[in-house]
Amino acid sequence: MDWLELHSPMEIHWAEKWLQFTHCQQLIKLQGILPSTNLGANVSLYQLQALDKTDTILYFVKLQALDTNLSTNQIIPFLPPDLQDVLH
Repeated sequence: MDWLELHSPMEIHWAEKWLQFTHCQQLIKLQGILPSTNLGANVSLYQLQALDKTDTILYFVKLQALDTNLSTNQIIPFLPPDLQDVLH
């Protein structure tokens, strides 16, 4: 709630799964994953290595489930510093 208050006012569109607010005089829009988003098939390690060798990869995202019993303070040290700042 403190983070929401800090970035108020903001605009939220629940059906389209986005919210936007101004931060440092710049409009920021956070877009959630829509049901219509095609996430594609899983990629094997060998496929990933082949894509890397041919400079085919522009972005790579890895999602991993976390232990729901961990507190935020236990999770944050494992995140990149920029993401830690956003969460704080």
